[in-house]
Amino acid sequence: MALEIFEELVVHAPPDDVFALVASVEGMRLFEGYGMIPGIARVEPSTAARGVGTEDVVHNTDGTTHPERVVEHEPPRIYAVAIGPFEPPFGRLVRGIAERWELDEEGAATRVRRRFTFTPRGGVGALVLKLIVLPQFRRAVRRNHLALKVALEG
Repeated sequence: MALEIFEELVVHAPPDDVFALVASVEGMRLFEGYGMIPGIARVEPSTAARGVGTEDVVHNTDGTTHPERVVEHEPPRIYAVAIGPFEPPFGRLVRGIAERWELDEEGAATRVRRRFTFTPRGGVGALVLKLIVLPQFRRAVRRNHLALKVALEG
């Protein structure tokens, strides 16, 4: 049973600019986390060029690491990554996360739709995710969206 978080926002910047930030190492580092959800401290990219198959090693602010692999890269509209596997303690709850960004031009702005699909490890993992982790993860995503808006809108 997958669990999802969906968030949407409008950024006053063209889709090309939004995509360039979202699909970059610099954009990844804007994820600060929230509560028990760690932020991203640094990213080790596998290649300088970004595209399908690029795999990064993400170093989190709690000292853990995890891989992120680009699975869709269609500038300036679609960007998606497969996240995980994770180290404990999070790895005891989640097998992996699929993150997908969809960008649509709206005049001089861009509508951003972002979905996270979590694959829990069993019923207990799903329950802990639903009741404790996902509310904090949603707040971390909203905080990240504010950072993206500041970076793009000034």
